[in-house]
Amino acid sequence: REATFIGMEADKNDEEYGKEIRYLLEHENLSNDILFSLVMQREELCSRVLSIILNRRIKTVEYVGIQESIVNLPQYKSVRLDVFAKDSEGIVYNVEMQKLKKDDLAKRSRFYQGLMDVSLLYKGKYEHYAKLPDTCIIFITEFDLFDRELYKYTFRSRCDEAEDLVLEDGMVKIFLNTKGTVGKVDEDIDKFLAYVDGKAAEGEFTQDIATEVERIKQHNETRVEYMTLMMELK
Repeated sequence: REATFIGMEADKNDEEYGKEIRYLLEHENLSNDILFSLVMQREELCSRVLSIILNRRIKTVEYVGIQESIVNLPQYKSVRLDVFAKDSEGIVYNVEMQKLKKDDLAKRSRFYQGLMDVSLLYKGKYEHYAKLPDTCIIFITEFDLFDRELYKYTFRSRCDEAEDLVLEDGMVKIFLNTKGTVGKVDEDIDKFLAYVDGKAAEGEFTQDIATEVERIKQHNETRVEYMTLMMELK
Protein backbone atom coordinates (compact mmCIF):
# COMPACT_ATOMS: atom_id res chain seq x y z
CA ARG A 1 0.00 0.00 0.00
CA GLU A 2 2.84 2.36 0.87
CA ALA A 3 4.49 1.70 -2.51
CA THR A 4 1.16 2.36 -4.26
CA PHE A 5 0.74 5.63 -2.34
CA ILE A 6 4.27 6.74 -3.24
CA GLY A 7 3.59 5.86 -6.89
CA MET A 8 0.36 7.90 -6.85
CA GLU A 9 2.20 10.85 -5.33
CA ALA A 10 4.91 10.59 -7.98
CA ASP A 11 2.28 10.51 -10.75
CA LYS A 12 0.56 13.52 -9.20
CA ASN A 13 3.82 15.42 -8.99
CA ASP A 14 4.63 14.58 -12.63
CA GLU A 15 1.16 15.74 -13.69
CA GLU A 16 1.58 19.04 -11.84
CA TYR A 17 5.05 19.46 -13.30
CA GLY A 18 3.63 18.76 -16.75
CA LYS A 19 1.03 21.54 -16.30
CA GLU A 20 3.79 23.89 -15.21
CA ILE A 21 5.85 23.02 -18.29
CA ARG A 22 2.86 23.61 -20.61
CA TYR A 23 2.33 27.02 -19.03
CA LEU A 24 6.02 27.88 -19.37
CA LEU A 25 6.07 26.78 -23.02
CA GLU A 26 3.21 29.12 -23.87
CA HIS A 27 5.19 32.05 -22.45
CA GLU A 28 8.67 31.13 -23.71
CA ASN A 29 10.49 32.65 -26.66
CA LEU A 30 13.35 31.41 -28.83
CA SER A 31 15.93 32.06 -26.09
CA ASN A 32 14.66 28.91 -24.38
CA ASP A 33 17.21 26.23 -25.32
CA ILE A 34 14.65 23.40 -25.62
CA LEU A 35 12.31 25.46 -27.81
CA PHE A 36 15.28 26.57 -29.92
CA SER A 37 16.36 22.94 -30.33
CA LEU A 38 12.90 21.92 -31.54
CA VAL A 39 12.94 24.72 -34.12
CA MET A 40 16.40 23.70 -35.32
CA GLN A 41 15.22 20.10 -35.61
CA ARG A 42 13.69 21.07 -38.94
CA GLU A 43 16.60 20.64 -41.34
CA GLU A 44 15.47 23.43 -43.65
CA LEU A 45 15.32 25.98 -40.82
CA CYS A 46 18.58 24.69 -39.36
CA SER A 47 20.25 25.21 -42.72
CA ARG A 48 18.92 28.77 -42.98
CA VAL A 49 19.98 29.70 -39.44
CA LEU A 50 23.51 28.40 -40.06
CA SER A 51 23.65 30.17 -43.43
CA ILE A 52 22.86 33.61 -42.01
CA ILE A 53 25.21 33.18 -39.05
CA LEU A 54 28.13 32.03 -41.22
CA ASN A 55 27.26 34.36 -44.11
CA ARG A 56 27.54 31.55 -46.62
CA ARG A 57 24.99 29.23 -48.13
CA ILE A 58 24.63 25.85 -46.43
CA LYS A 59 23.21 23.73 -49.23
CA THR A 60 21.88 20.85 -47.19
CA VAL A 61 21.88 19.79 -43.57
CA GLU A 62 22.00 15.99 -43.64
CA TYR A 63 21.66 15.37 -39.93
CA VAL A 64 20.26 17.28 -36.96
CA GLY A 65 20.30 15.91 -33.42
CA ILE A 66 18.87 17.88 -30.52
CA GLN A 67 19.71 17.64 -26.82
CA GLU A 68 22.25 14.93 -27.66
CA SER A 69 24.70 13.66 -25.07
CA ILE A 70 28.35 12.88 -25.74
CA VAL A 71 29.23 10.45 -22.98
CA ASN A 72 32.70 10.61 -21.47
CA LEU A 73 34.41 7.98 -19.30
CA PRO A 74 32.35 7.32 -16.14
CA GLN A 75 34.63 9.32 -13.85
CA TYR A 76 34.65 12.37 -16.13
CA LYS A 77 32.12 15.01 -17.15
CA SER A 78 29.91 14.40 -20.22
CA VAL A 79 28.05 17.04 -22.27
CA ARG A 80 24.55 17.55 -23.61
CA LEU A 81 24.42 19.58 -26.82
CA ASP A 82 21.43 21.75 -27.76
CA VAL A 83 21.93 21.20 -31.49
CA PHE A 84 24.38 18.87 -33.22
CA ALA A 85 24.29 19.03 -37.01
CA LYS A 86 26.23 17.96 -40.09
CA ASP A 87 25.98 19.47 -43.57
CA SER A 88 26.43 17.91 -47.01
CA GLU A 89 30.11 18.95 -47.06
CA GLY A 90 30.80 17.03 -43.86
CA ILE A 91 31.18 20.09 -41.62
CA VAL A 92 29.91 19.49 -38.10
CA TYR A 93 28.10 22.16 -36.07
CA ASN A 94 27.17 22.59 -32.43
CA VAL A 95 24.76 25.44 -31.70
CA GLU A 96 23.99 26.45 -28.12
CA MET A 97 21.38 28.89 -26.85
CA GLN A 98 22.68 30.58 -23.68
CA LYS A 99 20.30 32.75 -21.66
CA LEU A 100 22.17 33.08 -18.36
CA LYS A 101 25.53 34.85 -18.26
CA LYS A 102 28.35 32.53 -17.31
CA ASP A 103 32.00 33.50 -17.42
CA ASP A 104 33.18 29.98 -18.25
CA LEU A 105 31.78 29.83 -21.80
CA ALA A 106 35.22 30.05 -23.40
CA LYS A 107 36.44 27.02 -21.44
CA ARG A 108 33.10 25.32 -22.02
CA SER A 109 33.51 25.72 -25.78
CA ARG A 110 36.96 24.14 -25.46
CA PHE A 111 35.52 21.18 -23.56
CA TYR A 112 32.70 20.73 -26.08
CA GLN A 113 35.26 20.83 -28.88
CA GLY A 114 37.36 18.13 -27.26
CA LEU A 115 34.49 15.70 -26.73
CA MET A 116 33.11 16.39 -30.20
CA ASP A 117 36.50 15.57 -31.74
CA VAL A 118 36.74 12.32 -29.77
CA SER A 119 33.29 11.31 -31.01
CA LEU A 120 34.13 12.10 -34.65
CA LEU A 121 37.16 9.85 -35.15
CA TYR A 122 37.09 6.07 -34.83
CA LYS A 123 40.02 4.09 -33.54
CA GLY A 124 42.23 2.14 -35.95
CA LYS A 125 45.40 2.66 -37.92
CA TYR A 126 43.49 3.81 -41.01
CA GLU A 127 41.65 6.57 -39.14
CA HIS A 128 44.10 9.41 -39.69
CA TYR A 129 43.74 12.78 -37.96
CA ALA A 130 43.26 14.35 -41.38
CA LYS A 131 39.85 12.68 -41.43
CA LEU A 132 38.63 14.90 -38.60
CA PRO A 133 35.88 17.06 -40.08
CA ASP A 134 35.86 20.83 -39.80
CA THR A 135 33.78 21.97 -36.85
CA CYS A 136 31.96 25.13 -35.87
CA ILE A 137 30.72 25.80 -32.34
CA ILE A 138 28.19 28.62 -32.02
CA PHE A 139 26.88 30.20 -28.81
CA ILE A 140 23.89 32.52 -29.11
CA THR A 141 23.91 34.64 -25.95
CA GLU A 142 21.56 37.19 -24.41
CA PHE A 143 24.56 39.04 -23.00
CA ASP A 144 27.90 40.40 -24.16
CA LEU A 145 30.48 37.86 -23.00
CA PHE A 146 33.44 40.02 -24.04
CA ASP A 147 32.04 43.53 -23.31
CA ARG A 148 33.04 44.87 -26.75
CA GLU A 149 29.42 45.50 -27.87
CA LEU A 150 29.92 43.45 -31.06
CA TYR A 151 27.05 41.52 -32.60
CA LYS A 152 29.37 38.68 -33.51
CA TYR A 153 32.71 37.37 -32.25
CA THR A 154 34.50 34.81 -34.45
CA PHE A 155 37.59 32.95 -33.23
CA ARG A 156 40.14 30.88 -35.14
CA SER A 157 43.61 29.61 -34.22
CA ARG A 158 46.32 32.10 -35.23
CA CYS A 159 50.06 32.43 -34.72
CA ASP A 160 51.15 35.11 -32.22
CA GLU A 161 54.38 35.78 -34.11
CA ALA A 162 52.71 36.01 -37.53
CA GLU A 163 49.13 37.21 -37.24
CA ASP A 164 48.35 36.42 -40.87
CA LEU A 165 49.25 32.76 -40.28
CA VAL A 166 46.17 30.67 -39.48
CA LEU A 167 46.54 27.19 -38.00
CA GLU A 168 44.42 25.08 -40.34
CA ASP A 169 42.94 22.90 -37.60
CA GLY A 170 39.39 23.21 -38.95
CA MET A 171 37.98 24.80 -35.77
CA VAL A 172 35.80 27.91 -35.63
CA LYS A 173 34.03 29.27 -32.56
CA ILE A 174 31.39 31.99 -32.83
CA PHE A 175 29.65 33.93 -30.07
CA LEU A 176 26.55 35.91 -31.09
CA ASN A 177 25.42 38.73 -28.84
CA THR A 178 21.74 39.78 -28.87
CA LYS A 179 22.73 43.04 -27.13
CA GLY A 180 25.29 43.95 -29.80
CA THR A 181 25.45 47.43 -31.34
CA VAL A 182 28.87 47.45 -33.05
CA GLY A 183 29.97 45.93 -36.35
CA LYS A 184 28.40 45.19 -39.69
CA VAL A 185 26.09 42.21 -39.79
CA ASP A 186 23.57 40.96 -42.28
CA GLU A 187 20.07 42.36 -41.78
CA ASP A 188 18.73 38.85 -41.23
CA ILE A 189 21.15 38.30 -38.31
CA ASP A 190 20.19 41.66 -36.79
CA LYS A 191 16.48 40.81 -36.90
CA PHE A 192 17.07 37.23 -35.76
CA LEU A 193 19.06 38.36 -32.71
CA ALA A 194 16.38 40.94 -31.88
CA TYR A 195 13.75 38.18 -32.01
CA VAL A 196 15.83 35.97 -29.70
CA ASP A 197 16.02 38.96 -27.36
CA GLY A 198 12.23 39.08 -27.16
CA LYS A 199 11.43 41.63 -29.86
CA ALA A 200 8.74 41.16 -32.53
CA ALA A 201 9.64 39.03 -35.54
CA GLU A 202 10.55 41.18 -38.54
CA GLY A 203 11.62 40.10 -42.01
CA GLU A 204 10.75 36.94 -43.92
CA PHE A 205 13.38 34.72 -42.31
CA THR A 206 12.61 35.66 -38.70
CA GLN A 207 8.87 35.46 -39.34
CA ASP A 208 9.36 31.91 -40.62
CA ILE A 209 11.16 31.10 -37.36
CA ALA A 210 8.33 32.69 -35.36
CA THR A 211 5.75 30.64 -37.30
CA GLU A 212 7.59 27.44 -36.36
CA VAL A 213 7.76 28.54 -32.72
CA GLU A 214 3.97 28.99 -32.66
CA ARG A 215 3.46 25.65 -34.42
CA ILE A 216 5.51 23.91 -31.74
CA LYS A 217 3.50 25.61 -29.00
CA GLN A 218 0.17 24.60 -30.53
CA HIS A 219 0.96 21.15 -31.94
CA ASN A 220 0.30 18.33 -29.47
CA GLU A 221 3.16 16.11 -30.65
CA THR A 222 5.82 18.81 -30.35
CA ARG A 223 4.38 20.00 -27.02
CA VAL A 224 4.80 16.47 -25.69
CA GLU A 225 8.36 16.38 -27.05
CA TYR A 226 9.10 19.67 -25.28
CA MET A 227 7.66 18.34 -22.03
CA THR A 228 9.64 15.09 -22.34
CA LEU A 229 12.93 16.94 -22.87
CA MET A 230 12.20 19.28 -19.97
CA MET A 231 11.39 16.39 -17.64
CA GLU A 232 14.63 14.64 -18.64
CA LEU A 233 16.45 17.73 -17.37
CA LYS A 234 14.37 17.84 -14.18
